[in-house]
Amino acid sequence: MVSPQAEDYLKCIYLLKERGENVKNSSIAAYLGVSPATVTEMMQKLSKEGFIKYVPYKGVDLTKKGFNVAQKLIWKHRIIECFLRDVLGYEDMAKIHFEACKLEHSASDEFVEKLCGILNNPKVCPHGREIPKIRE
Repeated sequence: MVSPQAEDYLKCIYLLKERGENVKNSSIAAYLGVSPATVTEMMQKLSKEGFIKYVPYKGVDLTKKGFNVAQKLIWKHRIIECFLRDVLGYEDMAKIHFEACKLEHSASDEFVEKLCGILNNPKVCPHGREIPKIRE
């Protein structure tokens, strides 16, 4: 099981890659609001656990294992955002994102699958980003 903190790092790498960026510690630090030293420590840990390929001063890539964890978290996040807006009536996009960030770590796959059913399997989140297909 991956810690919520480690999930956040994997999600960050996924999102930066989604933008087409070459992901370096400095971009992760800026995105997450942490120090470069903190990022280096986590990159070493995630590399050792097989979630990323990390070359100091060169960049970071997700392994298949890391990609799968990050993609599932993005899927949960974006489905939860849709639920907050479409069912619960949240309107403030920043609040929708903040709430989804908190809930994505604790929501089970089954719970999010049920949300998908309620929402008729949305294709994009409230921010207009594609919701990944991860169903097995």
